[in-house]
Amino acid sequence: TYTITVTDANGCAQNGDPYVDHFTKINKALNVGNVDVISQYFSSSVDLSVLDKEGIYSASQAKNILKDFFGKNKAEKYVMLHFSGKGDSRYYIGTLTTNTGDYRVFYVLKNTVKIPEITQFRIEKKTH
Repeated sequence: TYTITVTDANGCAQNGDPYVDHFTKINKALNVGNVDVISQYFSSSVDLSVLDKEGIYSASQAKNILKDFFGKNKAEKYVMLHFSGKGDSRYYIGTLTTNTGDYRVFYVLKNTVKIPEITQFRIEKKTH
C-alpha cells in the first residue's frame, strides 16, 4: 500500500484538517501585514500581546492594535517555523521580518463555534 500526503506551499499536510485553509490565509496575510485578513479570523475576544500592549481585547480593538504595529513595522516576510495541536486547538509559531527587525509570532486557532478562530495572538521582538 502507498500513502500520499498532499502539502501546501508551506509544506504542511492537507489531510482534510479544517484549520489548513485558515492558517494558510493568516500566514499569507502576515507575510504582507494584511490586518484586514488576519482580523477576519479573530474570535469576539482575543488574548493579545503586541510588544507593550497586552490584555484581552475585543476583535475590533485587537485589529486596531495590529494596524498600529504594522503601520510602524512594514512586513517583509513571514516564515512559519512550527505548528502543533490536537482536538479543537492548533498553535502556530513563526518569524516575521519587518523593516525594523525580526519578531516572533505565536497564535492559536480554536474551533470555538463552527469554524476555527484566533483566540490568542502574540508578537514579540525576537532576540538573537
